[in-house]
Amino acid sequence: MTPPKLGILAGTGDLPRRVVDACAESGRPFFVIAFKDHTHPETVTDETPHAWVRLGAAGKALKQLRRNDVKDVVLAGHIEPPSLSELRPDLWATMFLARMGPSILSNSDGLLGAFVQELEDKEGFRVIDVETVLPPQAEE
Repeated sequence: MTPPKLGILAGTGDLPRRVVDACAESGRPFFVIAFKDHTHPETVTDETPHAWVRLGAAGKALKQLRRNDVKDVVLAGHIEPPSLSELRPDLWATMFLARMGPSILSNSDGLLGAFVQELEDKEGFRVIDVETVLPPQAEE
């Protein structure tokens, strides 16, 4: 049985590409949300199902995930926490930040935890750990 389609929220580094490759090798369907000015361009190729979005355009990213029938989501790679002016939040992100309070931006762990909880509790996605997608590392 094929696992549900995976949405890969791709940050910096090689981890997002490793997750893409693991999905392709295992036959797991996936869709990548690549963040402008954060995701390395080599993470997604023309053959990689993906959409480029601004970091603050969370509503657009969620629409893309739904449009592509994503059920599970994994966060892969690092995202440098932006300032509110750099974030330029869309309506979804503005409402999320209003519920959390502006101080949430100063605590990246708190922001990430609140975002994951929002994805699961309010948006209906299952957020999974990246280690469940990657094959086990061979010991050297």
